Amino acid sequence: MKPEYEALSGLPLIYAVLKRTGYEMLGRAEGPFAFTPHGEPAFSIVTGDARALVTLGQGECELFMLEQARQLGAHFHVSENQVRCVIDQHLATGASYAEAAGRAMLMWSDPGTPESLEE
Repeated sequence: MKPEYEALSGLPLIYAVLKRTGYEMLGRAEGPFAFTPHGEPAFSIVTGDARALVTLGQGECELFMLEQARQLGAHFHVSENQVRCVIDQHLATGASYAEAAGRAMLMWSDPGTPESLEE
Protein backbone atom coordinates (compact mmCIF):
# COMPACT_ATOMS: atom_id res chain seq x y z
CA MET A 1 0.00 0.00 0.00
CA LYS A 2 1.27 3.49 -0.79
CA PRO A 3 2.33 5.28 2.43
CA GLU A 4 0.11 8.27 1.64
CA TYR A 5 -2.97 6.00 1.50
CA GLU A 6 -2.09 4.24 4.74
CA ALA A 7 -1.93 7.61 6.51
CA LEU A 8 -5.47 8.61 5.45
CA SER A 9 -8.48 8.16 7.73
CA GLY A 10 -11.68 9.99 8.64
CA LEU A 11 -12.64 13.03 6.57
CA PRO A 12 -9.37 13.19 4.55
CA LEU A 13 -9.93 9.59 3.41
CA ILE A 14 -13.55 10.31 2.43
CA TYR A 15 -12.43 13.45 0.56
CA ALA A 16 -9.74 11.52 -1.36
CA VAL A 17 -12.17 8.75 -2.38
CA LEU A 18 -14.81 11.23 -3.58
CA LYS A 19 -12.25 13.28 -5.49
CA ARG A 20 -10.61 10.20 -7.06
CA THR A 21 -13.99 8.87 -8.20
CA GLY A 22 -14.72 12.07 -10.11
CA TYR A 23 -16.80 14.23 -7.81
CA GLU A 24 -16.40 18.02 -7.97
CA MET A 25 -14.96 19.10 -4.61
CA LEU A 26 -15.00 22.37 -2.65
CA GLY A 27 -13.26 22.95 0.66
CA ARG A 28 -10.45 21.20 2.51
CA ALA A 29 -9.85 17.50 3.00
CA GLU A 30 -9.86 18.03 6.80
CA GLY A 31 -13.39 19.41 6.46
CA PRO A 32 -15.74 20.82 6.13
CA PHE A 33 -16.05 20.20 2.41
CA ALA A 34 -18.75 19.93 -0.21
CA PHE A 35 -19.10 17.75 -3.26
CA THR A 36 -21.48 17.48 -6.15
CA PRO A 37 -22.55 14.10 -7.48
CA HIS A 38 -21.98 13.40 -11.16
CA GLY A 39 -24.06 15.84 -13.22
CA GLU A 40 -26.04 17.21 -10.26
CA PRO A 41 -26.42 20.96 -9.71
CA ALA A 42 -26.59 20.73 -5.88
CA PHE A 43 -23.71 20.19 -3.46
CA SER A 44 -23.71 17.93 -0.42
CA ILE A 45 -21.86 19.19 2.65
CA VAL A 46 -19.66 16.95 4.79
CA THR A 47 -18.41 17.83 8.25
CA GLY A 48 -16.97 15.88 11.17
CA ASP A 49 -19.28 17.69 13.61
CA ALA A 50 -22.47 15.66 14.03
CA ARG A 51 -24.17 18.69 15.65
CA ALA A 52 -23.83 20.77 12.48
CA LEU A 53 -26.65 21.10 9.99
CA VAL A 54 -25.34 18.98 7.13
CA THR A 55 -26.57 16.93 4.24
CA LEU A 56 -24.17 14.07 4.96
CA GLY A 57 -22.09 13.30 8.02
CA GLN A 58 -18.98 11.17 8.22
CA GLY A 59 -21.00 8.06 9.08
CA GLU A 60 -23.16 8.38 5.97
CA CYS A 61 -20.05 8.86 3.82
CA GLU A 62 -18.49 5.77 5.36
CA LEU A 63 -21.62 3.80 4.45
CA PHE A 64 -21.31 5.20 0.92
CA MET A 65 -17.69 3.97 0.72
CA LEU A 66 -18.73 0.52 1.96
CA GLU A 67 -21.44 0.29 -0.68
CA GLN A 68 -19.00 1.35 -3.39
CA ALA A 69 -16.52 -1.28 -2.16
CA ARG A 70 -19.26 -3.93 -2.20
CA GLN A 71 -20.03 -3.06 -5.81
CA LEU A 72 -16.35 -3.55 -6.62
CA GLY A 73 -16.41 -7.04 -5.06
CA ALA A 74 -14.50 -6.19 -1.87
CA HIS A 75 -13.62 -8.96 0.57
CA PHE A 76 -12.95 -8.28 4.25
CA HIS A 77 -11.05 -10.09 7.01
CA VAL A 78 -10.56 -8.99 10.63
CA SER A 79 -7.45 -10.01 12.50
CA GLU A 80 -5.78 -8.55 15.60
CA ASN A 81 -7.87 -5.33 15.65
CA GLN A 82 -7.15 -4.64 11.98
CA VAL A 83 -9.61 -4.86 9.10
CA ARG A 84 -8.18 -6.05 5.79
CA CYS A 85 -9.98 -5.24 2.54
CA VAL A 86 -9.11 -6.73 -0.84
CA ILE A 87 -10.40 -5.30 -4.13
CA ASP A 88 -9.02 -6.86 -7.32
CA GLN A 89 -5.79 -8.00 -5.64
CA HIS A 90 -5.27 -4.64 -3.88
CA LEU A 91 -4.91 -5.18 -0.13
CA ALA A 92 -5.44 -2.35 2.36
CA THR A 93 -5.80 -2.30 6.12
CA GLY A 94 -7.59 0.04 8.50
CA ALA A 95 -9.04 0.43 11.96
CA SER A 96 -12.58 0.05 10.55
CA TYR A 97 -14.32 -1.55 7.58
CA ALA A 98 -14.86 1.87 5.98
CA GLU A 99 -11.24 2.94 6.46
CA ALA A 100 -9.89 -0.30 4.91
CA ALA A 101 -12.43 -0.09 2.07
CA GLY A 102 -11.59 3.54 1.31
CA ARG A 103 -7.88 2.82 1.18
CA ALA A 104 -8.42 -0.24 -1.04
CA MET A 105 -10.59 1.81 -3.42
CA LEU A 106 -7.86 4.45 -3.68
CA MET A 107 -5.34 1.75 -4.56
CA TRP A 108 -7.77 0.12 -7.03
CA SER A 109 -8.49 3.42 -8.79
CA ASP A 110 -4.83 4.52 -8.99
CA PRO A 111 -3.20 3.16 -12.15
CA GLY A 112 0.23 3.78 -10.57
CA THR A 113 -0.39 1.38 -7.67
CA PRO A 114 0.93 -2.13 -8.30
CA GLU A 115 -1.23 -5.03 -7.24
CA SER A 116 -0.34 -5.84 -3.67
CA LEU A 117 -1.19 -9.55 -3.43
CA GLU A 118 0.83 -12.38 -4.91
CA GLU A 119 -1.07 -15.51 -5.93
